Amino acid sequence: MSYDCVTLSSDSSRPSSPNSDHEFELVTKKNFQNDKLSSIKQKDNLFSLSDSDSDANLKSCDNEGSANIFNSRSVGAVHTRTKRRKNVKLLDEEKIRKKAMKLAEKEATQAKKKYQRSFQPGECMKYVTAEIDEEVFKLESMSNLKENLLAKEQKFAIVSCDVKATVAWSREIMDLEDRNEEERVMLCLSAEEVAHLAKDGTLASHVGSIKDFLKEKFITLVICGIDEYFSSSKHKKKGRGSKDASVISRKTFDESLIHLQLVYGVGHRMVENSSELASLIFMFTKAIAETPFKRDKQEREGSGVLDWFARGDSKDCVRVDSSGNGCMLLWRQQLRQFNNVGLDVAEAIASNYPSPHALMKAYESCDTIADAQKLLQNIPVRRGCGPLSSTRKVGPELSRKIHTCFTSINGNQFLSET
Repeated sequence: MSYDCVTLSSDSSRPSSPNSDHEFELVTKKNFQNDKLSSIKQKDNLFSLSDSDSDANLKSCDNEGSANIFNSRSVGAVHTRTKRRKNVKLLDEEKIRKKAMKLAEKEATQAKKKYQRSFQPGECMKYVTAEIDEEVFKLESMSNLKENLLAKEQKFAIVSCDVKATVAWSREIMDLEDRNEEERVMLCLSAEEVAHLAKDGTLASHVGSIKDFLKEKFITLVICGIDEYFSSSKHKKKGRGSKDASVISRKTFDESLIHLQLVYGVGHRMVENSSELASLIFMFTKAIAETPFKRDKQEREGSGVLDWFARGDSKDCVRVDSSGNGCMLLWRQQLRQFNNVGLDVAEAIASNYPSPHALMKAYESCDTIADAQKLLQNIPVRRGCGPLSSTRKVGPELSRKIHTCFTSINGNQFLSET
């Protein structure tokens, strides 16, 4: 209850009246009603406060849920972007790897072609070096050897070999610092030294000991100044030279060289001066440089892989270009394959029948085989020029052979058959 009501009802300053009790009751009821309404409002306020709190909680839950959803979406997006970046990186690495592989294959192919080209004629000389012992330059009449080698553009090096007065060869391996030693060795001796060894009968044993020391090397003996030695030995035999001079006959000298070749398989070459020795070294260098190429070609031809293919290594090959230039020269060269057919006979036949097709047309126009066989026999052949020139005919025998060659269907038929 409200104490204000009691205060108001017990105020002494106010006059008392007969209705005071009734008023007191009214005030009391009113206050009671107000208290009741206030309690109800308080309850409503409590309900309203609890509702607002629940709304706030719901909102906070919604916010937290939306935040969680956003966080999960953002994490998924980051994961997707990371995965994409990894895929792009893997693709880039794969492209780089493939590009590196292609580049490596290209470089390997180029290196292989370059390596094979280094053995072909014309290029192989660049990779072979002649290693000449310093004693070779001290031989008689060999003072200008270095200049002659430079004049021939020979690649050489002056070294100190284990065996004196020798020439060896080494091949440079591409992209490698090592060099392969070739199997050929040239032993250079003066004619006087060889004559002394031949007279004593120790030439074969001396060269044989060198061959055993060099093991699997092929030795060629080069004799320097042979003509000068024997020309001077003749004077010494007549008493113009020293009496102590060693003289050996040319026959004994040659027999010693033949014995050396038969027993030890050592051949010999003879030179007179530095120019001839330089030419010999250059010739050996070229042969050694081209040996792998020729050996490989010989193995391929001997293996039977190309036995069906016509060999094209003839020295008399004729080149025909796309315009047909060279056909006449090729036709004349083909006619010269017959026995005893020279250039004059081939030119005489080719002047009347400028191609094999023209000759076949002429054969087809003949009435009988006998007429076709005699078609070329009366063609004049001019030999020589000027007042000493002469004229003859192709003849029936050659005419018949040419007809048989171009018309026979038997590949094994002999042209000399009657």
